[in-house]
Amino acid sequence: MSDATAHASYAMMMMMMMMMMMCVQDSLLTAAPPLAAFITGLLAGPAADFVISRRWVSVTVARKLFTLVGRFPVSLACLT
Repeated sequence: MSDATAHASYAMMMMMMMMMMMCVQDSLLTAAPPLAAFITGLLAGPAADFVISRRWVSVTVARKLFTLVGRFPVSLACLT
């Protein structure tokens, strides 16, 4: 068994015994930020194209705006 594998199994054992945390719950919490980024990206991409096609804002402003909007759910998911 490699050192990284031993360390990972020890960390999971410690979480289960000392912190009373279940491994499944920890895995779901770990997956929340990338999942939020994926869903936000799927929704923000077409919205940004729509805003640019209507010429409501420039391409630069749309990129900056939707980057800000895209980072917000991920940061919220990190707080859970």
